[in-house]
Amino acid sequence: MKAGAGEEMVRLFIALPVPAAVKDELRQVQAELSERMSDDSVRWTTPKQMHLTLRFLGEVVRSQVEDLTGAVREVGRQFPPLHLRAQGVGFFPNPRFPRVIWAGVHDIEGQLQLLQAAVSEASARFTDEEAEKNFTGHLTLGRVRNPKPTQAEALAEWARGIGERIFGEWRADTVEIMRSEPSAHGSEYTSMASIRLVVE
Repeated sequence: MKAGAGEEMVRLFIALPVPAAVKDELRQVQAELSERMSDDSVRWTTPKQMHLTLRFLGEVVRSQVEDLTGAVREVGRQFPPLHLRAQGVGFFPNPRFPRVIWAGVHDIEGQLQLLQAAVSEASARFTDEEAEKNFTGHLTLGRVRNPKPTQAEALAEWARGIGERIFGEWRADTVEIMRSEPSAHGSEYTSMASIRLVVE
């Protein structure tokens, strides 16, 4: 969103945090994947960077963060905590050209997509970024640099081999508004607000 003269901008996204036990399992998955990839072909996501993004906002005027938090808090009052499961591995845009490797996140009660849609709608006026048309709950494991056909085949075969392997289940009871700042080691994320999921 465009800022006026002298207004500070912050780069934001809205996400569900992931517990340490699930991150540990995903680190093991990354280790298994790295055996099939050359060291410089993938930029792996660190545990601190693992989260379930509901809405990427991009640049937001800092003075509007309080109003944004209020809008997301209203959404939080409409949803109970979610029971989530990390399961299976997929690729964006597709297995033949895997630029992003991810672990799927599934919602046992079918509320995740509804929450994502509600958060997206509530935050729309604070961003110029287009809303995600086909939301897929996922945790990014790594980004592939110029994937070769042989690498794609190896990754797809591995993903088929693990089938519906479960990496962990958890109760998601908070939504966080996160700030993303570039650094020499990739993006650094800090929470600007934490909103509880609780039907009032």
